[in-house]
Amino acid sequence: MVLFVGYLVRHKGIVDLLEAWRLLDDRAAQLWLVGPLDGFYRELDGDLPSQLQGLIDDGFAVRTLGHQPADTLPDYYFAADVFALPSYAEGMPNALAEALVAGCQVVATKIPGIVDLIDENLDQLITPGDVPTLAARLRDGLAGRPGAYLSKVDTLGIESVAGVYERIYLGGES
Repeated sequence: MVLFVGYLVRHKGIVDLLEAWRLLDDRAAQLWLVGPLDGFYRELDGDLPSQLQGLIDDGFAVRTLGHQPADTLPDYYFAADVFALPSYAEGMPNALAEALVAGCQVVATKIPGIVDLIDENLDQLITPGDVPTLAARLRDGLAGRPGAYLSKVDTLGIESVAGVYERIYLGGES
């Protein structure tokens, strides 16, 4: 199962993920999308429900689970074979950090925010918009070919972050 957690919007790469899912052409694989599909968020794409329905009508296993409470998210991360985040823009991708902590294989884009958490030289990080490579990396993850990770998540602990702030306030470098 491939998991996406976030707003289902273009800048998060959701359209690329759906196109890659079609290229993957694996009717046994499941794609779970956790996040709002409609509602207040200004960038939600009104065309997305029809794209999703088209995949489902063509026999692809795609589940839209909507917004989920934070305390249920670990269940999804632990169930996933691969966590996908094909974003074009990120700040601090909390969902990615949570997926890494849960031990998920990750396929994501090589952009600021993501490379703050994963070594940017790894094959699992792709260029935004490269749908064929996204499909190939998802296929690798689903086939059980895990990628190597140099995660930087441990640098987000309260002690290390507090140490950075302390050095800044005392006039040192970060």
